[in-house]
Amino acid sequence: MILGLKKRQEYRASLEAIEEALNTLLDLNLEKLRDVPPAELFHRLTIAETMMVGREKVLFAATLLNEAGDVYMAQDQSEESTACYVQALQLLLELITTDDLVSLPNHTPTVEDILTKIDPEALSLETQHATMRYFEKVGAYAQAEDRLFAMLETVADDPEAITDLIAIGNLFYERIQRQSDAALIAGNLARSEIAAGMADLHNYLNGE
Repeated sequence: MILGLKKRQEYRASLEAIEEALNTLLDLNLEKLRDVPPAELFHRLTIAETMMVGREKVLFAATLLNEAGDVYMAQDQSEESTACYVQALQLLLELITTDDLVSLPNHTPTVEDILTKIDPEALSLETQHATMRYFEKVGAYAQAEDRLFAMLETVADDPEAITDLIAIGNLFYERIQRQSDAALIAGNLARSEIAAGMADLHNYLNGE
């Protein structure tokens, strides 16, 4: 229904359908779903639920937020669309990095799908770090490394934050060095490139 309304550019009706689905299944409206701090929202969706039900509620919320983001984006309401996309992203990241049994239904957006719709500057450092953890978990090691250095660029003027990220980076490289050569190649980060990445990380430590 929502997809059909979007295709017909019936944007007001699309948002009304999203609101109705949220109220019926989650007892939340779109504004609350979009504006509640992500950790609190995830907790509210999963508290007192079985793992399976909690997982389904999080996936449902992320899907509706992504749909709402699309509707807002189609109307050039960038602030509202970004808020929806970022919240959907944060829900998916939290679920996927903490739940080893999660499998995304076909109608649910992927992390990669949502990232293409968001200006990287709109992501908090915490969300960027969660994105890095996600890419490592799914074996996309080069993308995880890219996130690490993007975060370092973000905090270039904050020595304390740089130190924290270097510690995160060192642990990341320690973990992926234990992967097989085949896994590293599949993740687009050959073992020789790990050494280069570690050297670049060391340069940040020295302020180079």
